[in-house]
Amino acid sequence: MSIYHHLPSKQAVIDGIVDLVWAEVTLTGDARDWRTAVRRTARSAFTTLLHHPWANRIRATSGGPARMAYIDASLGHLRSAGFTPEQAFHAHHVLEAYIQGYVIQALDFAPTDAATELEQRDAALAYLEQVGHTHLIEHVNLHASEQGSGFDFGLMLLLDGLDARLGRRDPQ
Repeated sequence: MSIYHHLPSKQAVIDGIVDLVWAEVTLTGDARDWRTAVRRTARSAFTTLLHHPWANRIRATSGGPARMAYIDASLGHLRSAGFTPEQAFHAHHVLEAYIQGYVIQALDFAPTDAATELEQRDAALAYLEQVGHTHLIEHVNLHASEQGSGFDFGLMLLLDGLDARLGRRDPQ
């Protein structure tokens, strides 16, 4: 029995599987304020996409029910805060780009083997010391303890920027 008897194409199968991933994202509806709702939903999307590394790199051709619910919730949080439809449009896309971009970066820098990672880190630090890049040495040393706090820091910067725009009528 072929799955294509139940679905029209391979792309429909992929779209359905990607939508199952989006169904794992917690949609925050009863938050104290819009920032809390956006932060919780964004954090959930980030964590979910990290657990399914392949899903962030596959573009579904159409949004399934879970993906559409996620987008609607995101836009709803922004609209309930007082953003105009145009501002919410732009804010949502900035947040999406941040979440998906940070997932790509986190996965690209994720250690595959602890011993290999340690060797590469030590070699990089030795070279950086030799050429005197002190700020980059500090930066490399912080990677070991990051544990996702960089995502939260960047998200707070985005939310602060959006909050500063709230009440303005211009989209830019």
